[in-house]
Amino acid sequence: AIIAQSPTQIVVRTAAGSIGLGDVRVFSSNFGETVKTNAFRYEAPEARVYLAGLSQVYNGAARAVTATTDPSGLVVAFTYDGLGAAPTNAGSYAVTGVVVDAVYQGMAVGALQVQRAAQSISMASIGNQIVTNTLGLSASADSGLPVALTIGFGPAQLSEGTNLWFTGAGSACVRAAQSGGANWFAAPDVTNLFRIYGLFTVTVQSAYGPVTLSTGSHMVVEETVLTNWAQGPSPDGGTQFVCAGWSMAGHEPSSGGATSFVMTVTNHADLIWRWGTNFYLSVAHDAHGGAAPASGWFALGTTFIVTAPAAAY
Repeated sequence: AIIAQSPTQIVVRTAAGSIGLGDVRVFSSNFGETVKTNAFRYEAPEARVYLAGLSQVYNGAARAVTATTDPSGLVVAFTYDGLGAAPTNAGSYAVTGVVVDAVYQGMAVGALQVQRAAQSISMASIGNQIVTNTLGLSASADSGLPVALTIGFGPAQLSEGTNLWFTGAGSACVRAAQSGGANWFAAPDVTNLFRIYGLFTVTVQSAYGPVTLSTGSHMVVEETVLTNWAQGPSPDGGTQFVCAGWSMAGHEPSSGGATSFVMTVTNHADLIWRWGTNFYLSVAHDAHGGAAPASGWFALGTTFIVTAPAAAY
């Protein structure tokens, strides 16, 4: 009971969100009798709730929303599809935010959209290879999901998913892919382009030397640039062996007359160095005349005229 001597404004507050029925009675101070009864209904004052963070991206952590209130600073409790824990996985969730306060009541509803996350693949460059090579490959996605390797094109094979080997020479491509999942979009493919070089046999024949490559068979990687040269041995008495050029089968160029040449290996080749024999002709004369030709080295089989002119008078 509230006793008022004069007109009075009475404010009644209850717990937030509660609604009650009550009355105010005014009594006569002289006679204690009820003069007037005013029944009333109480409702807590309304607060506005504004939800934020309703669009988010999966990152492996709980994706909680936030809210602001009017009046500001009120505590808001959230539920997600009726549950108190914020979701982690991508998807759509019904969100309810309710003011928790001793005076105010209020709520808001919305939808939390957790989008799938983008991912990327890391893979080391393979680099150019030789046809006899084998190597183990690896690739990873920042999502932690497994990455699948496939041959895009070329004379290459994969065994057990990661072991790379080759069936021939040429260009090849290995592709790394991750197709995504419930929480991740598919990753952009990573393509690894490289060249596979063949191995070719270069066989060298030479009666004398030194020569490079040395005589015999050599395995040479495709597109290797070779500078071949030949140098005859030192003269042995009156005999000298000299390089007369070369010929090559199965490869270009096919022949030449020089003692050196450059080639780029593109297939198998048989190189033969050609040699000639020189003999030393010694020519002498006394004081009464001359002689021709002068002393020197002459190729085996050379034909010439020897002259011996007398001195004058």
